[in-house]
Amino acid sequence: MSKKPVYWVGHPPVACDMCDGPIRDTFGDVRTVRGQWGNLCIPCVQEYTIRPGKPYGEGYGQRYAKQAGGMWLKVAG
Repeated sequence: MSKKPVYWVGHPPVACDMCDGPIRDTFGDVRTVRGQWGNLCIPCVQEYTIRPGKPYGEGYGQRYAKQAGGMWLKVAG
């Protein structure tokens, strides 16, 4: 049985919560080394996640990719 696709609900982020750089095609909704969760660009995910090298998974975060039509699909985590 295949899993039902999961999409971001609400307004997607337009800027990274750490560096304020633009979010264009993909972002991570991850738990950071500072303790809070944030919507981060992929370079900041690698730098600020609590689990470098494997930042996505239950309790750690999800990765979303923009799809044709503007919806954001969860692709990891």
